[in-house]
Amino acid sequence: IRDKLCVDLDMDLPATLLYDYPSILALSDYLCARTTALERQQEDADDDGGTSTSASDSEEEEGEVEEKDEEENIESKWDRLSSRVVVRIQSECVLALKEPSLQDKFKAVAKRCFPDKFKYSQAIASICDEVQAKILCKFGLIADMGGSSMLAGSNRLYHQVCKYWLEEPKLREAAEELIQVTWTGKEWPM
Repeated sequence: IRDKLCVDLDMDLPATLLYDYPSILALSDYLCARTTALERQQEDADDDGGTSTSASDSEEEEGEVEEKDEEENIESKWDRLSSRVVVRIQSECVLALKEPSLQDKFKAVAKRCFPDKFKYSQAIASICDEVQAKILCKFGLIADMGGSSMLAGSNRLYHQVCKYWLEEPKLREAAEELIQVTWTGKEWPM
């Protein structure tokens, strides 16, 4: 997992990463903070760089402004996200994961991993992440399907689910359906 994260996020991570951050929440919080810090360092380095104002520099600056506007727009969408929209996102994830082709993939992975549920959960994580990222892109909550966007979006969605968990029964129902449709509950899909 650590090696895949290093490649996907293009950063060095400590060998003890999974021991230092044993839960998904702790790991995602750490990675989100780390990527944010690296992005800020890069922005500071870019701001300190040369004073040339060539046409290509101007175009780059315009692109950076557009990118910053897009980031602010995404941030404001997360800030305004209602429990109803969070339920819709989770429900769309359920529907997408029910697709027969994905159910066939889950079954094949389960056969390879049986009886190790942890190994199975790790093996299907990329399938689930991709489905979730497509839906978050559709809602305009992440900019692209890149590893860092997917991770940040997943982390933000997790926090939104936690925020509305107690007050929204449909959210709990959707979570139960996600467990059933991904076969991460008690039953194996064989």
